[in-house]
Amino acid sequence: MLKPDDLCLCCGTIPGASFKELVEAGAAGGFHSISIRAHHYENARAAGLSDRDMRLMLEDHGLVITELDPLLQARLERMLQPTPSFRTVYQS
Repeated sequence: MLKPDDLCLCCGTIPGASFKELVEAGAAGGFHSISIRAHHYENARAAGLSDRDMRLMLEDHGLVITELDPLLQARLERMLQPTPSFRTVYQS
């Protein structure tokens, strides 16, 4: 169980990191937990990791997941795709 002063490695601080890289960075940095987004999970599964593999990886590194932010991912994807009016004004 986490204590009030335990730190979480926010996945947004390491853009492009895989699930495995987040786990390794969290453990190396002395964090107690990590946050992930939907794509971290989906990409780890696509790379052949099972749910059990991911749980064991977390346990082996003394970490837990304290935040899953799938909604932020969807918002960011919409924000990063400029609308036609944006392209007209800023990319002409």
